[in-house]
Amino acid sequence: MRRALVGLAALTMVGLAAGVADAADQERMFQFQDDRITESSGLAASTKHDGIVYTHNDSDAGPDLFAVDDSSGETVAVLTLNGAPARDWEAMTRCENDETLWVGDIGDNIDAWKTYRLYRVPEPDTLRTGNVEFTQYDIRYADGRARDAEALLCDPRNGRLYIVSKENESQAAVYRGPATMKAGAVNTFTRIASAPAGVTDGAFFAGGRFAVLRGYFEARIVSPNADWKSVVKFTPPIQMQGESVAESADGEDLLFGSEGIGSTVWRVPIPEDVKKLPNSSVSAQDAKDAAKDAKDKGKKAADDAKKAGRDAAKDTSDDIKRVNDEGIPGIDGQMVALFSALGLGLLVLVLATRRD
Repeated sequence: MRRALVGLAALTMVGLAAGVADAADQERMFQFQDDRITESSGLAASTKHDGIVYTHNDSDAGPDLFAVDDSSGETVAVLTLNGAPARDWEAMTRCENDETLWVGDIGDNIDAWKTYRLYRVPEPDTLRTGNVEFTQYDIRYADGRARDAEALLCDPRNGRLYIVSKENESQAAVYRGPATMKAGAVNTFTRIASAPAGVTDGAFFAGGRFAVLRGYFEARIVSPNADWKSVVKFTPPIQMQGESVAESADGEDLLFGSEGIGSTVWRVPIPEDVKKLPNSSVSAQDAKDAAKDAKDKGKKAADDAKKAGRDAAKDTSDDIKRVNDEGIPGIDGQMVALFSALGLGLLVLVLATRRD
């Protein structure tokens, strides 16, 4: 806990000193050439295929992921999640630990839904247009409320998922999913920290040390290890409707996207101020979770040991009972009778020769 507080204090001081990123460092990466990409709402750089960026449309579109060449902007393949509802796809993220893509059907402009959906899509070995395998996971928020969200993040250290709600200053928050997502069940996301208002997307970077949360007019670098506090604020590229952000495949830059036909994806270097930030310690919540996991594992080990002891005692008891019922293995009744007679004779001899 003390280390977490020290790390947070250091981050806060550096964060206050951080300024706005230099707009001159921002550069156009590519422009979408596919007229089917009308509302690019999520963005993820491939970890399996060099030079590929994935995107998808917003609501009222098919369940399609577009694999796009990041130098030409041309669509290389369209991956269809055949049968997956596409109510309001608002975000996507990559998980480096297992080369998967996650799509978030988490938008809710009128707060009408109580459960939402996430789709896990393994990156295909070969990019070609057609159906792809996927797994659907139903989710809800711990308080049971409906809420609009447009940011889905995957921690590269452990594959854990996070959602940041798109709400006003007093309500916007970071929600963390369970350590293990389960298909066929409703997975609960729990509020763990406050968030800036109006977040339209987010992404981890720097190996999970930091995350970027973007809105339409500003972006913030936050420290997940220090309760998701803002440490650097900068201005993203000016876009018609800035809806997406992702870490570049090489980890050197951040990619910013926007809705609209023929919209542009910008490459923005990670702000220099971030490089000055210290390595923050594990958050108090993560430490608490780790302690709980260790306690649970210890309890299970103790329970297993007790059970093993009970089983061994039962086996011993069964062996004794079997001897009593069946006799000593390998010795028949005549031998037992002989030993008994010899014992009795020896006892009589002792008593007869005993001196008063």
